[in-house]
Amino acid sequence: MAPMTIPSPAYDLRRAVRRTLWILFGGFCLAACSYVALFLVLSLTHPGGLGLLNPLPTNWDQWRFFFGALAVAMVYASFRLRMSRLDPARLVRRARERAEARGRETPSRTNGSQAEAREARLLQDLVGQWITGHVMVWSLAEVPAILGVILLVLSGDGRYFLGMVAVSAIALFAHRPRDGRWAEILADYHGAGDRAGESGTAQG
Repeated sequence: MAPMTIPSPAYDLRRAVRRTLWILFGGFCLAACSYVALFLVLSLTHPGGLGLLNPLPTNWDQWRFFFGALAVAMVYASFRLRMSRLDPARLVRRARERAEARGRETPSRTNGSQAEAREARLLQDLVGQWITGHVMVWSLAEVPAILGVILLVLSGDGRYFLGMVAVSAIALFAHRPRDGRWAEILADYHGAGDRAGESGTAQG
């Protein structure tokens, strides 16, 4: 009879992390849908358009171009942020560097329980940074929709609003949670731990 294998705490967190990310992602998608619902309500209650700036200023085209450029910049920033904050190798490396820095600040005699506690804190740090990074990326991706709402309220023109909501929807879909990425983090996490253990053994 083969011995029963007990999954590590890192893999036990996989389902919880995935569920948390999808709940948060659903909240951002629901917010985008609420903007569309607002547009539909305004279209029914104000058939002529709701525009706080009536008549529109002569330089409105320049402002509209500014809002569009800002929306594109936010989407670009979301992809750049994903590369820096959600790259598995970088995430694990930064987490271990922080753990090592904390270890140097609070030196203590190392034993098995302390090593396990340190690894648990490291894993908690990874989970926190992984979820926080996604929230930051999704926040940037939703900025175009918010800018579209501002344009809608100011000008009453829904064409640009729908375009900006579509941009946010595409960006959110591109940044949707991927379970495979968390698996890569776990692989890098264990690989880095094995390398650190080998280094410590060699030094000893």
